[in-house]
Amino acid sequence: MRFRPMLLILPIVVALAGCSKAVPTSPLGSAGSNPGMDPSLGRMKVLMTDAPADYDAVNLVVEEVSVVGSSTVVLSTTAMTVDLLGLTNGVFTTIGDATLPIGHYNELLLKLGPGSTVVVDGVVHPLKVPSSKLHLEGSFDVTSGAMTVLQLDFDAAQSIKVNGSGKYMMQPHVRVLSASQAGSIAGLVAPAGTSASVDVACEGEPVATTWASPDGFFQVAVLPPGTYCVTIRATNGVAVVEGVVVTAGGTTSLGTFTFEDASGGDTPPPPPPPPTRTPTGGSNG
Repeated sequence: MRFRPMLLILPIVVALAGCSKAVPTSPLGSAGSNPGMDPSLGRMKVLMTDAPADYDAVNLVVEEVSVVGSSTVVLSTTAMTVDLLGLTNGVFTTIGDATLPIGHYNELLLKLGPGSTVVVDGVVHPLKVPSSKLHLEGSFDVTSGAMTVLQLDFDAAQSIKVNGSGKYMMQPHVRVLSASQAGSIAGLVAPAGTSASVDVACEGEPVATTWASPDGFFQVAVLPPGTYCVTIRATNGVAVVEGVVVTAGGTTSLGTFTFEDASGGDTPPPPPPPPTRTPTGGSNG
């Protein structure tokens, strides 16, 4: 579908249907099964993505990934440094992958190590993480011989704060869902090179924000099933799409949004996106 943007922000005129704020995790289907696996075991893989932020890089040190149920199971002890800004618009990286006992798990635990940094205008700054452990609440079921894939959206723009001393602090904002239950919204901004932010809201509350890539593509991932309002803010206009339905495991395509500069001259930058609200529980402690 193609939209001709207006030069004024369009009003929202249709009330959105309710959105799920958290959805229980379920294993992937036959694609994740392993007939040779011990029937008392399943497999879990943890993937991470990020929303764009106005930094050159955000390097997060992850030392350990665990999942908590009746006991704690470690999925990875391989320390890695992840540049969150390399994981935007549908790009994921694996931070944990292991077999584990079947059963119900209710928390994902990330152990963050020292050495995390944020790069601003080419200058590297230490990124202070108040706690070494990030607790992410959820509902994750591991079944016999099957794989459960968890997706984390680590919102760097909302997670990094600057204190009164000019130091960069991490206050994590993270969404976590099963890949089989998470949906996404994708589209294209034209012409290529158009600077545009994409804001997703549910029932009037901000949920996620991304920016179109240089080629115009955008994707907002790790969304609970529900109905959303999407606002695309370009340098020369704004388009609003209401009633965007997201289904479990699916990607809803919005098509192409074409923005044309009628004046042919320079235009001011788009207004900043609203603050993002995390719909699933994440705490650090």
